[in-house]
Amino acid sequence: MGLGVMWLDVPFGVACLLAGLHHLGLAVGGRAPAVSALAYALMGLGMASMFLPAADPVPPPVWVAVFAASLVWFGVGVVRRGGGSLFGDAGHHVVGAAAMLFMLLADPHATMGTSGSGLLTSAVALALAAWFLSDVVRLLAHPVTANVPAAEPAVAAAMGGPGAASPAAPASHALVRGVPVACLAMDTAMVLMLVVMA
Repeated sequence: MGLGVMWLDVPFGVACLLAGLHHLGLAVGGRAPAVSALAYALMGLGMASMFLPAADPVPPPVWVAVFAASLVWFGVGVVRRGGGSLFGDAGHHVVGAAAMLFMLLADPHATMGTSGSGLLTSAVALALAAWFLSDVVRLLAHPVTANVPAAEPAVAAAMGGPGAASPAAPASHALVRGVPVACLAMDTAMVLMLVVMA
């Protein structure tokens, strides 16, 4: 897929790869809830594969299965928590998995022209881009506690949010002035990819 612009594809691909590896480290190291961190890791690696498809050893049907499973897993979690809200960590994973599936399955030529499917594809791409752009704004406007629901005190503590043992987050969480850089990089990459698809 990629953007077709090497000077954008390479840095965004590498940033997503590093974000994915960072979250994989959090999952393996037990410094964040394993399922959530693993889902972020897979999203980062999946985004890297979209920006740099020649370097992706994973066939597209495997990525589709991974993100379909993630969508179902976190979707059930959102419903079980009552209210079905997409705000919070599980909801973010639902939207993220849906966006990944959309990018994997949408016909890249569907946005060309003004056909009904082209307009629908553009509208979905822009709606998803707006979701991730709002998350970028949220991450920047509410540093440290952004993307840390109160129901997950281990994550809050790791990021220095409510329930944290100390006001400063550990350097291992790649925070710069309280902003989770890996999440910010992936959200920004999602916005870029989705806007280009529109």
